[in-house]
Amino acid sequence: MICRRLREYDEKRTALTEFTPSDLDLKSPKHAGFMLASANYSDHLTSVLSELVHLNDNVSKWLQSVRQSKHQTNVIEKMKPKAIAGCFVNTAKHGLRSDSKNAVIDFKALIFGEETVAGQTSDKILDETAIINFDGKGFDAATIIDDLLQLWDLFLRYHTDVDSTKLQEVLAVRFHQRIGTKRYSLVLGPGFAKRLEELNDERASMEKLSWGS
Repeated sequence: MICRRLREYDEKRTALTEFTPSDLDLKSPKHAGFMLASANYSDHLTSVLSELVHLNDNVSKWLQSVRQSKHQTNVIEKMKPKAIAGCFVNTAKHGLRSDSKNAVIDFKALIFGEETVAGQTSDKILDETAIINFDGKGFDAATIIDDLLQLWDLFLRYHTDVDSTKLQEVLAVRFHQRIGTKRYSLVLGPGFAKRLEELNDERASMEKLSWGS
């Protein structure tokens, strides 16, 4: 299931590259198409994170079935990517809650680039990433997915007898495709970081008010 979700997620993410920065304009004939593609990408991003989070339950059940301690998965639970993803999936499913931390997508970032075709250079959308606000700090959702995939791969390979060959093949192809590609990074300025904290505090206050009423 995870492998299928990953393929669908990658397809939706790649679909964004069919648009240009000008398609963000409401007047663009492709604006509606871009908004739909962006929404589909976000939906599949959430689905992948959900599968990776709930893989814990499946692995725990398998460990019990072969008479091994289900608590072996605690090594994953202690990792920050799992905490962020788990909180995000929980918030997406149950809404904001006052009895636990919440994680939501507060911002999205589009990465633009230039493409040269037949001697003509034009702008294009290279990628879109969602910024998850977890405890007042921003985390790139795509990076969280990659980190969780690698953590689960290592765990299944070295801590269990589960046949994870298929997952290894998918990851090998996934990361091999990036060889030779350009990397990009985004430094969140103090103003942006402060806004993330403010939004997190506002939600916490709303939760307490709602819970108290």
